[in-house]
Amino acid sequence: MRFLMALLVVAAIQCDTVADLAPQELGGGELSLVEEGAGVQSLETEGEQAMEGMFQDYMRSFSKSYESEEEYRKRLGVFSDSVRFVDDWNGAKEHSFRVAINEFADLTGEEFAERFLGLEEDSESSGDNTMLNDRATSLVQEDSGEQRGVMGYLSLGEDDKEGLRTGALHQNSGKDLPKTVDWAHQGRTGSVYKQGVCAACYTFATNAAIEGQYFLKTGKKMPELSDQEILSCSRPYGNHGCIGGNMEKSYHYIMHAQEQNGGMTLAKDYGYEGSETPCKAGKFNTANVKLAGYRKISKGSEADLMDAVSQRPVAVGFDAHHPAFKLYSDGVFDIDYCTTHLTHAMLVVGYGTSADGQDYWKLQNSWGKNWGEDGFGRVARGKNMCSVSNLASYPVIEDEEQWTFDV
Repeated sequence: MRFLMALLVVAAIQCDTVADLAPQELGGGELSLVEEGAGVQSLETEGEQAMEGMFQDYMRSFSKSYESEEEYRKRLGVFSDSVRFVDDWNGAKEHSFRVAINEFADLTGEEFAERFLGLEEDSESSGDNTMLNDRATSLVQEDSGEQRGVMGYLSLGEDDKEGLRTGALHQNSGKDLPKTVDWAHQGRTGSVYKQGVCAACYTFATNAAIEGQYFLKTGKKMPELSDQEILSCSRPYGNHGCIGGNMEKSYHYIMHAQEQNGGMTLAKDYGYEGSETPCKAGKFNTANVKLAGYRKISKGSEADLMDAVSQRPVAVGFDAHHPAFKLYSDGVFDIDYCTTHLTHAMLVVGYGTSADGQDYWKLQNSWGKNWGEDGFGRVARGKNMCSVSNLASYPVIEDEEQWTFDV
């Protein structure tokens, strides 16, 4: 591709040079100019044909189809821009990570954001807050006086539980932390899901955090919880289905579900549909999943986030608008500019340092295994990259030894 583009540039330069010459210098008058221009046109056609061939291979690889010739041409143009972006990015030596063509390469940035990014930062919904407010008078409330148990988990007294239900702050353990943590090893944080064309990232981050917490406290891998239940049933708690939501609102829904329905449905019974269909929570058996509440990481504190991740996976918000994140392939994602506008939810499953000395967070995404490093990504640690520690939380589970699953 680079070689082909280079030929086109050289040809164009030659054409400009010939056009600047007087006719008597052409050796063949205007005919030579026409022939030179024809050569450029031929090369341009060859380049366009090569790009279209790549696009058709891409369509086959990702089972893409378009409804009209106009749509096909539009997507070809966007794909061509993505190819050039990948070529330019990977050719720049200063970048610490690589990008690649993936299934999102035929979407503009605006289209991608509309379909796949849906984290809502505001914990207070503009909709019906009655149920949420009954359970949360403050989402920035600290707790005090807990006694820490095995692995830094909290032994809860009655006075602590209300604080947890309303989102108490994580208390830094002050311990020396391991240099490397990876909770995703051996599937301890569940499967890498593919959310499809629905901004349901917050549902996957919520349930994966619960599944990881359960494994770490019991040593057992629990059946995966229904992401569709949160997607379709949690609007009264401030989420907005495929438009977006966040983990804290989802924790509140789950606490309601355990009180009203005896727990959560499992993914095997209430499978992910990729759209906000009518709520069917009451039509399936439930697992008696029980949350005591959740804890929030102090906004912007990577030290507290690292302390929390050393003990369990943590759900986080992230500014995922950058085109390099959409097409991320491998390496440590580290860019010069990012915003504090959180657009996506993921699960931090660990941290470490790369072979070339870059500190990173390891994140589990919900864009399928074709994105990143088999569905995971590494993001620079120590600079609050893309506000990774601005909206971080984890569930606190309760009576986990009594959870039962009809499998």
